[in-house]
Amino acid sequence: MYTLPKFIEERPNVRIIAIDSIIDPFKEGITLQRRTGLLFRLMADLQRIAVSRQIAIVLMNQMSTRIGLSTGAVVGALGDGWAHRCNIRLLLSAPRNVDAERVAALLKSNSSPETVGRFRICQDGIRDIL
Repeated sequence: MYTLPKFIEERPNVRIIAIDSIIDPFKEGITLQRRTGLLFRLMADLQRIAVSRQIAIVLMNQMSTRIGLSTGAVVGALGDGWAHRCNIRLLLSAPRNVDAERVAALLKSNSSPETVGRFRICQDGIRDIL
């Protein structure tokens, strides 16, 4: 993270940064309090870079099951606090069959209502399904 600003400065054509998976370095050997503090600082740093450099930053978060009173709900592994820090949340499906239809669900946005889009990944790239 400390080298990211220099990396971007040396490559002025960078317009998107993708980090997969953001939770991996924080899975073990760290207290919840320390993990939360580090992640929130990381998010603040990434938001500052995105605004100052006018680039998109995409963070992938693993999903886990939150057990409720009667059913389980699929939620981001980093929890609600992390989810509220994000400006846009997009949930992408990953079907077992590589050729199957996929779904992109917009769960949170400052400028658009919640919506769902369907698409396929093929040899020619990503194609929407009408």
